[in-house]
Amino acid sequence: MSPMLRVLLCLGLLSKFSLWAKPGALIPKGKLVTCWCQGSSEALGYRLEKEGTHWSETSYCNGSKASFSLGEMKTETSGRYLCQYWTSSGCSDFSDPLMLIMTGQHDKPVLSAKPSSVVVPGENVTLHCNSSYDVDGFMMSKDQVDEMTPPRPWTIQAKFSIWAVKATDGGTYRCYSFYSNSFYEWSVPSDPLVLRVTGKKYPEDGSLVPQGRTVTLRCRGSQEADLYRLEQKLGNGMSDITDMTTVGTEVNFSLPFVTWNHAGTYYCHYRHSLGWSEPSEPLQLVVTGLYEEPSLAALPSSEVASGQNVTLQCQTRGWHDWFVLYKDGEEITRGMTQSHGRGRHFEFFFPAVTSSQNGTYRCYSFQSSSPNAWSSPSASLVLRVSDAAALDYSMGNLARLILAGLVLILLGVLLTENWKSSRESLPEHCDQIIPQDREKEGMNKAI
Repeated sequence: MSPMLRVLLCLGLLSKFSLWAKPGALIPKGKLVTCWCQGSSEALGYRLEKEGTHWSETSYCNGSKASFSLGEMKTETSGRYLCQYWTSSGCSDFSDPLMLIMTGQHDKPVLSAKPSSVVVPGENVTLHCNSSYDVDGFMMSKDQVDEMTPPRPWTIQAKFSIWAVKATDGGTYRCYSFYSNSFYEWSVPSDPLVLRVTGKKYPEDGSLVPQGRTVTLRCRGSQEADLYRLEQKLGNGMSDITDMTTVGTEVNFSLPFVTWNHAGTYYCHYRHSLGWSEPSEPLQLVVTGLYEEPSLAALPSSEVASGQNVTLQCQTRGWHDWFVLYKDGEEITRGMTQSHGRGRHFEFFFPAVTSSQNGTYRCYSFQSSSPNAWSSPSASLVLRVSDAAALDYSMGNLARLILAGLVLILLGVLLTENWKSSRESLPEHCDQIIPQDREKEGMNKAI
């Protein structure tokens, strides 16, 4: 099949497939890189492209996958790649983008935990990533042994705070630093920091309570209990205690019309014949609606193509120094604010978005001195990520179809002109032939 004909038949009729790199998506400078495209067993060939450049490589390897050796990892190698295959039926869509990030561009940052790398459930911990370079970007990685997918979201802050830690927050952390105008060139990873969360698993309470609501806190104990105690830890180190005398395995503590004073950390324990039990695991009660809602905006837009960068900006006119971002009802990240002329804001940056970022987002703001007293939620922002590869490829298909149509029209015009020329020359030719035939016919009759 000729190259021109193959291009004209690449209409994106086949399904997408997978693209990955070895040794991974985060590759040390100078290390050999190989990209693998996996498609169909009927594939006749594969093509690897680097976005934003004219570089591409074609492999005519038959089978379900093909490899592309990129040589040693260097600045020119880093970037975003797409892959595609074709069969006798046509071409596949492009794969999802693969980001190849070169690490080792500059010295490693230093990662530390404050107040400590050993914490109990319910405590707050901040991971500090400090670089000796004047960088403006940092990335955190947790338990990323294979490093197949770059961690996200990205933030220009060097502090990553984990509020009310759970057992699942424990693990091995590393951080990287980079310049935002050279996103695909990262530092050497920091030395690993092991965060240990001691004690029992933190409960999944999901306790965001709007101001004015009635909340019931249920404490479960033992059949031998004769008194239950609810204890709220106050900011001054004191506790607010509520006792309830009862017999049984559980008791309900009602908090009618919750306000700022109810926000905080709660424990419960019970009394039995041998004394008091150990306190329960902490429960964080967050009261929302105590302050004016912030605004949430998507830059450049809330409707973007897959692979584009998106910034969600949460902004308040008040003095709050923390923002929390929620997606589809679940917290995904939080960060410290930056001052600007009309208040404070924080930018949650998502590089190379995919369909997994589709969803409904809201943000809250609060003051670090009262981490459980939050603002009202921002208005909902729906982020829609379209399939850029399919869109770009559809435009390519349209161009190919137009080109094919022009070729067919040109061929049709040439054939028509040739046919007309033949028809126009036919009468003159016939005038020369027919009289001779008739003359021969007359001579035959005379004979």
